[in-house]
Amino acid sequence: MGAAYVPPAPQYLLNNFENGTILYVGGIADIKAWRVQRFNQTTGVMDYATVLNNPGYPLYADAWTNRLTLTYGQSPT
Repeated sequence: MGAAYVPPAPQYLLNNFENGTILYVGGIADIKAWRVQRFNQTTGVMDYATVLNNPGYPLYADAWTNRLTLTYGQSPT
């Protein structure tokens, strides 16, 4: 029995960056595959938002504009 095929994770290209106490980094793999990383420099916590946990924002531009109110999780989703 062969190993199950696991497709490679998308490669996100850096698209936006906002620095402050909370650092935001946005990237896109294609028009419907985006990720916004949020890093709290005070607590050291990094979490992620994607279209999977933010279906109301299918396009990256809308997600980036609304990055402060996205739903974030502890691991890439």
